[in-house]
Amino acid sequence: MRVPFPILLRISLFVSATLIANALLVAQTSPAGKTYTLSGVIVSGAKRFTREQLISASGLKKGQQIDLPGIDAAADRLFKTGALANISYTYRTAGTSIEVQFKLAEASKFFPCIYDNFVWFNDQELTAAVRRNVPLFDGSLPVGGELPNQVTEELERFLQEHWIKSGVTALMASRKKGEPLSVYEVRVSDISIPVASVTVQGGPLGPEALAKAMHVLTAADYSRSVAHGAGQIGLTEAYGDEGYLQAKFSEPQILMKDPAGRNASLGVMITYKVEAGPLYTWSGIAWSGNRAVSDAELTRVTGFKLGDVARRDKLEWAWVDVQGRYGKDGYLGATVEATPEFDVAQHQVHFQGKVVEGAQYYMGEFSATGVPEIMANKLKAAWRLRVGQLYDTSYEDTFQHHDMTEVMRANATSRFTVTLHRKLDMQNHVVNVELEIK
Repeated sequence: MRVPFPILLRISLFVSATLIANALLVAQTSPAGKTYTLSGVIVSGAKRFTREQLISASGLKKGQQIDLPGIDAAADRLFKTGALANISYTYRTAGTSIEVQFKLAEASKFFPCIYDNFVWFNDQELTAAVRRNVPLFDGSLPVGGELPNQVTEELERFLQEHWIKSGVTALMASRKKGEPLSVYEVRVSDISIPVASVTVQGGPLGPEALAKAMHVLTAADYSRSVAHGAGQIGLTEAYGDEGYLQAKFSEPQILMKDPAGRNASLGVMITYKVEAGPLYTWSGIAWSGNRAVSDAELTRVTGFKLGDVARRDKLEWAWVDVQGRYGKDGYLGATVEATPEFDVAQHQVHFQGKVVEGAQYYMGEFSATGVPEIMANKLKAAWRLRVGQLYDTSYEDTFQHHDMTEVMRANATSRFTVTLHRKLDMQNHVVNVELEIK
């Protein structure tokens, strides 16, 4: 829609579902449909992208014949990529020539791309291939818009050029489980790429100790994200479980099993290099913040003695057991922060154990749901912690494995799902227990 103004002033307004581009024309009013020779394009507001990238993505070329709807369409093409938060333009005519100036603000959120299973090419080759026809691609993609689809289409064409027939997807993902979305995983979608073998070079541990981490890799098709996680988490934890608490793994190196480097369905071979570091032993722990439980008692609960191998998995359970010890005395919110101090020369690790005890909690009301009232009353009577008594978290296990089965038939509990819910009254420091039976 174009609305003429007095003194030869015109507002050009382009509207689409996602774009309102305002164009201010200071020139002689022109008849509808008139075409011009594009004399130049000016871009302002760009930081991430260059003027050349934006002009190329718009489809405009100096010297081309264009009318006002054509400029609208160019602005729309730019906006629909998702790389821009907003865009407007002004233009000036001089006879049969027209100059356009785009004013824009770039999108604030871009996620880096991970080429997850393109085993034939390196990242630089793939990015270069995409940029031939997608000038706004720099290895990252905006959260919305058409740019992700443009990238996958260009990668599909690139694969076809190399006689590889497959679709390509680009999906947002998180770097670690439970974290917010932060990357695009770009994947070949129609080719099975098994993991033929996994090798760890340079460390003292054999396949048995590493079996769990390796199984994660070999149980599914190759994925760079999974291979990275297996090295930085799975294999690192496996070494830690043997006392190598500072083991470091290289990024996985991938080699196609096909000597010609073409047939990915034959699988890939993954190699890691490890710097194992020292085998650490426990040299003690210094406690702070603990008033209700003594240092000696807390150390005893960890299960470690001087000279024991400091196994990662045992250490994790030690801190859980310390919290459990506090739970026996009603400290349901107690936390433990254990900070290691490594003596590399002596191959020893000493810990600073900071305890926050919190408040003590007392038993409130007990209830059971999912069973007839008469059974609920029997279960309530079987629960030994009485109202006002100091709450003991260790009793929960005793109740579910002994006292509850005394009320219900010994084999009946296996037919139900039993969940014990603690409902904390944090103001009054009371625990109300609900036993849910389904």
